[in-house]
Amino acid sequence: MFKLNNIPVKVKDITFIAVATLLLSVPSGFTADHFAKVMFAGSFLQTFAYTIPLAALTARSTLWRNVALSMTVVLFALEVYVFTKLGCRINANILSLILQTNANEAWEYLNLHVLSIGFFISIITIAAATTAICVFINKLNAVAFTIGKKSIIATAVVLALFIAYTWMPKFAPIGKNSIHNLVNSMGFVVDSHNDIAQYEQMIDRIEITHYPHSNQSPAIVLIVGESFNRNHSNLYGYPLNTQPRLKAEADSGNLLVFTNCTTPSLSTNKCIKFLFTHSRCTSADEDKETSHIIMPAVFRRAGFRVSYLDNQYTRTFCQYTDFTCGYFLNPPKINDACFDVRNDELCPYDGDFVDRYSDEIQTAPGTLSIIHIMGQHFDSSQRYPEEFDAFHADDIDRRDLSESQREQVAQYDNATLYNDYTISKIIDRYRNSDAVIIYIADHGEQIYDGPNHYFGRGFLCSFYDDEPYDNIFRIPVMIWMSPSFSARHSDAALRLRNAVDRQFCSDDLPYLLYDLTGIDFNYNDKSRSLINDLYIPHKTIIAD
Repeated sequence: MFKLNNIPVKVKDITFIAVATLLLSVPSGFTADHFAKVMFAGSFLQTFAYTIPLAALTARSTLWRNVALSMTVVLFALEVYVFTKLGCRINANILSLILQTNANEAWEYLNLHVLSIGFFISIITIAAATTAICVFINKLNAVAFTIGKKSIIATAVVLALFIAYTWMPKFAPIGKNSIHNLVNSMGFVVDSHNDIAQYEQMIDRIEITHYPHSNQSPAIVLIVGESFNRNHSNLYGYPLNTQPRLKAEADSGNLLVFTNCTTPSLSTNKCIKFLFTHSRCTSADEDKETSHIIMPAVFRRAGFRVSYLDNQYTRTFCQYTDFTCGYFLNPPKINDACFDVRNDELCPYDGDFVDRYSDEIQTAPGTLSIIHIMGQHFDSSQRYPEEFDAFHADDIDRRDLSESQREQVAQYDNATLYNDYTISKIIDRYRNSDAVIIYIADHGEQIYDGPNHYFGRGFLCSFYDDEPYDNIFRIPVMIWMSPSFSARHSDAALRLRNAVDRQFCSDDLPYLLYDLTGIDFNYNDKSRSLINDLYIPHKTIIAD
């Protein structure tokens, strides 16, 4: 034991802090992208600041110290297990599934996944590694304390705390350690279950005041894209021909390309919530009772047949990777009120997914088909088959990038090319129907566009002021109108054409759909419909 500013400090205190910090921060470095080192650094500093008071609280009790260290090891093992089995860290969905399971389901899962040789080997390995780390740090401390122990330790602690205090706000969005994940997830589960109760209540309050006869309304298709940087579409001026099929549709006059559209969020879970409900991105609107009205439930109540086909997530356990993609749509009451059909399988490629569920993509009047695709989601090289490997590093005129970076851009462009193919497959089904097809991306993506040459999203918008927001929050929106729709609903077609340059945020999408179909109900707000004379655009995150 030695004294730091007259405060007794034991070797085991330093050991506990070091071991706990390492175990709790390492799982956050499991990300597969090239930001892993940055994520690890931010997480490590945050966790260091967390473990110091924990060490102080348990300093006088060996029992509580052992309990805290044991819980740390268990949490680390759980993080590793969840990541290796499900491809994610501890999150709200995992906790929610645990809360909702029963004894039989739990035992079956334990028999299948946990009570195995591999699992016990993992636990033994983790325990052995932790013991080895403790022994090593104890010996290291014993050596360090013989040479200027006070000055070395004091300098190290002060420096680490200063760095943690200075950097934590910057790395907060990405430096999430195990404790942070667990606490946040628990809070999210509670809030989400409260939200679900409100969604269920509002379903019963929907009163349709006007609905069209089934043969008067067009078939509506909503395609929700993923991670689409519109600057990589030739429809928005990109030099490479990444969307040749949709370009031909635009040249023919059937496809409208909207130029001033934004998303309220850069995370898929929030985007889905905004697209499917009346929730708005301002906090005042999110708290309103009407924000808990679910758009598909309105259509179902009006007599529409509603299909929801999602190639990212199903409601099965193995597909829960985070609390996203419409978790609030899964409770039985909400699901039954919203949908006639949902998929139970995924496909590696979106085009195959469309073929797999082609019978559920309805072309008849009075139908709403919602299709959520993988689009250009990271890793974009996995989003297209070999025959769409059209672009390569040499095609990317970006000499400020390395060859590997240019190849990554080319892979993203190939995914965009395949996205063009997928959308055109859906369009082909409706050429002879009275139909409108809306494509809208959930959010954009950074494709080495900014001065810092980042690939991805989320991390940059929070703490890099010199990075552009546009590629993240400006999204492509395209609306295809069949010849039959343009002829039978000429007024709506004209209003759509007149709105292509109008400011629009995707959280107002449900009201556009109501206007296109002629649905009216007790909670309708026509000032949020892009094509309505009463439309009032609201302020977005992008400065005009």
